[in-house]
Amino acid sequence: MAESLTFLSLPEDPLHAILLELDYKAILSCQATCRRLKNLIASSLDLLYTIELGASALCEGPAAARLSVSERLQRLRSYEADCAKDIKFVELPFVPALVGVTRAPICSVTTLVSFTNGDGGTAVYVQQMPSVARGIEERHWKVKLTYTCCVVAVDASQDLLVVLKTEFNSALIRMLTLSTGGPHPSASGDVAIFSPGSERVEVFGTYCAAMSRSTDQLPHLSVWNWMTGMTKVLLHPTATGPTFTVWSHFTFLNDTHIAIVSPDSDALLVYRFRAESHPPWKEGEQRQTDRFPSAIFRLPYSIPMSPLRLNATSSVSGTIPAGVFYLAPSARLFSLIVSIPLPPLPNQPPSGPRFHELSLAVSAERLIAHTLSVDPAQAAEAVPWVRWGPAATRLSQLHNVLVYSAVSATSAMRMIVLEDHRELLDGEPLFAVADYCAVRVRRQRLLGIGTGARTVQESFEVTNQSGEVIRTTLPCVMKHFTLPWDREDRQYRIVLCEDQLFVLEEADTDNVTKAWACTV
Repeated sequence: MAESLTFLSLPEDPLHAILLELDYKAILSCQATCRRLKNLIASSLDLLYTIELGASALCEGPAAARLSVSERLQRLRSYEADCAKDIKFVELPFVPALVGVTRAPICSVTTLVSFTNGDGGTAVYVQQMPSVARGIEERHWKVKLTYTCCVVAVDASQDLLVVLKTEFNSALIRMLTLSTGGPHPSASGDVAIFSPGSERVEVFGTYCAAMSRSTDQLPHLSVWNWMTGMTKVLLHPTATGPTFTVWSHFTFLNDTHIAIVSPDSDALLVYRFRAESHPPWKEGEQRQTDRFPSAIFRLPYSIPMSPLRLNATSSVSGTIPAGVFYLAPSARLFSLIVSIPLPPLPNQPPSGPRFHELSLAVSAERLIAHTLSVDPAQAAEAVPWVRWGPAATRLSQLHNVLVYSAVSATSAMRMIVLEDHRELLDGEPLFAVADYCAVRVRRQRLLGIGTGARTVQESFEVTNQSGEVIRTTLPCVMKHFTLPWDREDRQYRIVLCEDQLFVLEEADTDNVTKAWACTV
């Protein structure tokens, strides 16, 4: 009887071709099975490149086709080497005194955008950080608009600048080019909304969303295709059960789902705003979705003082940038942050309330998968936090209100946290970049815990005001840093965008006087 053909008995060329069809996780699994596969993978640039591309949570952009596999692999390794270095801030060359800036600048890819309003209109300042791996050059420029407005969203991969111009009880959302400030050539035109809600606008690929009031003063979330202008969906709160207000936070999870959470509600609402079964949209047509969300996720903790904050990265825009690499869609961290009251310190006089931030961190991909598995009839009973938190959460300490308002926490699979041990260096808070990417956590474990500035934090616990012990088990790589100046009387903002960390120094008048950046 002829011997049956097995996978490992194949010649090297077809075996190599089969491995190239696998994702990086499957290739790593094959590498651990036997010496033959281990040697074959170690000697193949194509397979090593596939592994390192996936481990970096990156995908290929169109420009990658112009480079050989060897050149792409070299860029990836250079990118990882830069991320592995200790944090060293470089002062940005173009930071004007931005009089009147009262909100955090907006980031997209490696670009920082800030603005200031004056009598002559609005000045928009753009700082683009370099990235050799992605083929992005360092640039900075200024865009002058002849009218007063607010910059509400940016997508550098689409050269898109979204501004909100308020007029009495209504506002116009305008799609401009980030490079010149002129009308975006792909935009269908301005969109009018009634009584905007706290200037909240978000862009995801070809879709734009804005929270506002309708003429009957009820809140609604409008979602439309900003390129065609034909798609418009209105999401209204439900009459009973968890609801949202005009001040609610929201974010895209992907190009079909959007999440809403209200400071007045105890639940996260996920809506499906686009269905593949819908017939083609007609110009001027509006559609109202069902009043009931696709899933309702009950939150495990009440909010004692501060409003609940929704932090979800907008850096994965749903479009493919023209560079060499871009972040994989799965590298999108969704987090909800609430303030947890802590008991007074023992044997010390009271010094005001103490809090921890509890961050319920979940990948957007996993949240969507859970949403799709929920029976709509049982949506109100869906409680994923039993599975994902608090055993899958990360706590960060709040020192004071200034720090609370200054830190922009989440981007890609990374989050900025204050060090949990309440340590201070020369009177300055000690910060860390917490990286939740499972592949990078495993890689750091192999390199050794405590290597250089990076450490793997497996778990820890804290006791809240009610005496309940909250244990966290979501591992992450912690990369520590302090602020890049010596004086203690300065205010600051910390902004994280993908792998770029920005620190902005502010005067008492909200002027941005200096700024630093580094790769994390």
